[in-house]
Amino acid sequence: MNSFSRPERIVPASNAAAFFPPSWAAADGLVLLPQFALLEVAGSGARAFLHTQLTSDVKALGATNAQFSAWCNAQGRMLVNFILHARPAAGGETFCLFMRADRLQGILQRLQKYVLRAKVSLTTRSDLGYLGLCGTKLPSLLKTAGFAPPPEDAMLGVSAQDETTLIRLPDGRCLLAAPQSLLKEYAERFAAQLPTVDASYWQWRDICAALPWIDNATAEAFVPQMLDFEKTGVSFQKGCYPGQEIIARAQYLGEVKRHLYRLFASRPMLPGEDLYADSEPRQAVGKVIAAAPVPNDPGRHAALAVLQDAHAHDIAPIQAQRTAYTQHVDS
Repeated sequence: MNSFSRPERIVPASNAAAFFPPSWAAADGLVLLPQFALLEVAGSGARAFLHTQLTSDVKALGATNAQFSAWCNAQGRMLVNFILHARPAAGGETFCLFMRADRLQGILQRLQKYVLRAKVSLTTRSDLGYLGLCGTKLPSLLKTAGFAPPPEDAMLGVSAQDETTLIRLPDGRCLLAAPQSLLKEYAERFAAQLPTVDASYWQWRDICAALPWIDNATAEAFVPQMLDFEKTGVSFQKGCYPGQEIIARAQYLGEVKRHLYRLFASRPMLPGEDLYADSEPRQAVGKVIAAAPVPNDPGRHAALAVLQDAHAHDIAPIQAQRTAYTQHVDS
């Protein structure tokens, strides 16, 4: 059985390097990301339509920044979360919803029911592919490849040219979306300087950054506060959207008793897996959202999970650490 420490608030996202030990240092890498997909919402009414549906302040979205956002059901549970960005288009604007691929068709069909008479069209972009880029060489490589650096004064900076979009994540990694016809060329160009890594490494980096993605195994399981999403992807100043009343009440009354934790164990964990406490062996006290092996540490596995705070210390042989953004870290 593993040794344990008390769960603690730790620093993910942009300040991750301040917390993680040297053995977790970010390596240079290039990875194909077929687990993601993109839904486009276009038309003269697209911004207003999305503003009434999503958790983020879509009206404030600019051309050089993206937003973490989510679409929830009437009970405030997250159907999907995504990275949202906009680009100019003929006849209005086009909004790109970057999400887990297994959620795409279900979200398309469900969201279509809300369009009604709005001047909006929904399109899946199966012609696009995605690369993940990370490491210390990245800024110079992007410059050499002709990409304008995404602005660093936004949580998610965006640099776009034609159909190619580069998004800088808070921990310094970049997502590159491009037509499949160009993606191979980009991959070959970057592979000359960056080693190719597999998808599990990118998943590990998401775990390090406390960046959860809702997939089919976890859809409609969590209100945003359970994923610390109120700090990055929810506006409490905007108007109504599905689930808004429940999400706001949970925020202001402090009713949420489950939160996001980073887990470590000597066995693999699976998204959607229920977790049990020694003191509550018959009732699940948590659910895994994402999992990956720890690089350069054979036999050790990591995960993001939502746990009941009252039982987070009691899920041996798994070791749990509470995640929190720097501005919310307890002193």
